[in-house]
Amino acid sequence: MYGLLIREGKNRGSFKNIGDYVQSIAQRQFLRNEKTRFIDIEELSDFESEGRVNLIMNGWFTWNCSKFLPPKCINPLFVSFHLTPPKAKDFFTPEIIEYLKRYQPIGARDTLTMQMMKEHGIDSYFSGCLTLTLGKEYKTGIHDGKVLIVDPYIEFGGDKSLNLFSKVWNTIRFCIKYYNVAMKLKDNFINQDMLPRVRNRISRKLEHFIETATFYAIYSQRFSNDIIMNATYISVIVDNYISNEEKFKLADSMLKEYANAKCVITSRLHVSFPCLAVGTKNIFVIPSLRTEEKDVRRYSGRLKGLEDTVTVLELDRGRLINTKDVLPEVITIDNFPENKEGYKFYEKNLIEIVENFVNSNC
Repeated sequence: MYGLLIREGKNRGSFKNIGDYVQSIAQRQFLRNEKTRFIDIEELSDFESEGRVNLIMNGWFTWNCSKFLPPKCINPLFVSFHLTPPKAKDFFTPEIIEYLKRYQPIGARDTLTMQMMKEHGIDSYFSGCLTLTLGKEYKTGIHDGKVLIVDPYIEFGGDKSLNLFSKVWNTIRFCIKYYNVAMKLKDNFINQDMLPRVRNRISRKLEHFIETATFYAIYSQRFSNDIIMNATYISVIVDNYISNEEKFKLADSMLKEYANAKCVITSRLHVSFPCLAVGTKNIFVIPSLRTEEKDVRRYSGRLKGLEDTVTVLELDRGRLINTKDVLPEVITIDNFPENKEGYKFYEKNLIEIVENFVNSNC
């Protein structure tokens, strides 16, 4: 029997990042319709089974370190394992270190996780992310669909380094300067959670207008009006109270959209990596990596070692800049950059590692 890791998020509020289920689908594609049981990634230690359960342990670990230690019935493959740095102190208990050593080497999704493992005496290697293998099931080679913009990263006032007065002034300026275009765009534009500073302080309609105007002020610097005004805007944030089956259907539907898209602009890792896997051109927009703020550390930690697989634009002091890649000054559908090839090395290795695990446990 196989387990299938999911993150139900039962105690994490009303909304769910469907990217968690994209990671589950990356496991599921290797299981060949084997009998499976859902196992909540945040409640591993509570799982019970009379027989052995083989489990691919990929994903983001973990909100609840006290519930991590898997029971004896689980036979794990640690691959594409990401440990969020703020949890490292609570995670690396003597019991967990001993357990991980039993199943080393640990395949780390990023080099920061690999480094943390090695610092605690655990053998580890850099595997990359399992979602890089999703082309196995979803790649069609046909990209005649829409331009997708998925949860684009923006900052209040366009620049997080500004003081509050300057941010408010910039916001007013954006709303006046781009009023007409924001009014046209706002009904299509979707952005779930990028301006927490203004949330709950103003009406949702006004907040959405501010988000739309701010988005246009930032992204029109580097992307053509044709892309911005005609794109389809979607979000990976969904209702958390729907069933697991419905969440899997949504994740499957989104992956098919990515596979069919002409190109994608996103700030979601588990949109960008699947796009690489299915051959859809995409640009990953993140905060500037030159600062040390919390959300920057979150992005940089998750990208460590994978920088050369994705095409990146950084939002730095209100401007979208390319620090690693040579990109057109204004990006259009016609000159949208091709994906890098670096991911293919990790894709090939991951497929071999996981298939060997599955074949040896049939």
